[in-house]
Amino acid sequence: MNKIIQVALNFIRRNLNLKSLIYILFILLSSLIFFFISTSNLHSNLNENDLRVWDSNYSGAFLIVGLLWIIGIPFFVYLSFFLAKSISDEVSSGTALLILTRPVSRKEFILGKFFGITFFFTLINGIILFTLPPIINLLGVSAVYIPSLMLTSLALFFYGIILCFVFSAIGIFFSSTINKNLISVSLLFILIILSFFVPFIFSSMNKDIFFPLKPFSFILDLFPLKFTPSSISLIDSFFDSFYWSNTIIIANPVSPILFFLISFIFPVVTILFCLYLFSKRDIT
Repeated sequence: MNKIIQVALNFIRRNLNLKSLIYILFILLSSLIFFFISTSNLHSNLNENDLRVWDSNYSGAFLIVGLLWIIGIPFFVYLSFFLAKSISDEVSSGTALLILTRPVSRKEFILGKFFGITFFFTLINGIILFTLPPIINLLGVSAVYIPSLMLTSLALFFYGIILCFVFSAIGIFFSSTINKNLISVSLLFILIILSFFVPFIFSSMNKDIFFPLKPFSFILDLFPLKFTPSSISLIDSFFDSFYWSNTIIIANPVSPILFFLISFIFPVVTILFCLYLFSKRDIT
């Protein structure tokens, strides 16, 4: 276990650099822009005394920015590049052979990379999500609405942990079994497209299709989040899972069993299969 932690911490130390800082600042700035654009018409369209409606609009706008941007396409593209080269680069450069000649087993090497990447990107998401509400407050949004925004951040944070856990398992599997990074990245990009673009296209055409991210919406059910009809419509197109009125009503609910199978059993089985294949691989 100690060697797994060492490999994970080594990955985190190597990647807490200027590139990561630029990514965090870019996502922070762009998320703020998208949030204030989406809420720019509130002052003219809402009764300033109706705090509950304001609260719901701010929370709904923040959730949409979080789902589609903070833990959306940019996040998965950035994560994909790390995953695609996480094992294959180490093998092709000979670094993996040097590491494995030390008292580090192949199992510890794979698991260390897996947990290192998962924790690293969870850390990045946490910094972004919990920094945004205070900045939004500093930029003019009343502190009255910040608790709801922080609750939305917390829900998105746990949603991001689960997604990162599953996606990292898939990416580590590709990287450890496929030598060329381009192929691994391409496969991961296909998954991103299927997850984010196909549901929107087919839902707009009123076509029935399985929504790849729908099982993960279960984690959002656990939080008393506030929304408005505009955010409901977009999120429903994204998950095909939710319907909100004054209180949360869940349409087409996600089965806890399905959530558990996809969020925990699937990545664990994927990593175990990855460990088996990597133990048989010639890396000399």
